[in-house]
Amino acid sequence: DRDGEIYIARFPEMTNRVRISVEGGRFPRWSQDGSELFYTSKDNWMTSVPLEHQGNLIKPGQATRLFKRSPFGPYFEVLEDGFLLRQYEPSIRGKEFHIVGDWFGELSRIAPPEAP
Repeated sequence: DRDGEIYIARFPEMTNRVRISVEGGRFPRWSQDGSELFYTSKDNWMTSVPLEHQGNLIKPGQATRLFKRSPFGPYFEVLEDGFLLRQYEPSIRGKEFHIVGDWFGELSRIAPPEAP
């Protein structure tokens, strides 16, 4: 929105417009099941707003600040079991990154704990 806030509305009619952000927001993302909307606040906090579906209407709940983000870019996606958060400095754009599943298991495999 032009005033820096996040709204949701029925599409394509653009009716039932509801304000979601409290003091500005950007980079909105839906949760996988549509029960929450995540966005970055103007002061770079990842914020979550639960959404209550009431027929054709959606009622936003209380916004919760989750964690402070880097001010560089909207590089996150909301996954079924959490976030994929990719933050980086502008000077390293275009570099590779790797996702490691079972990170603790992989760490134990390559650097096993020492016996007492």
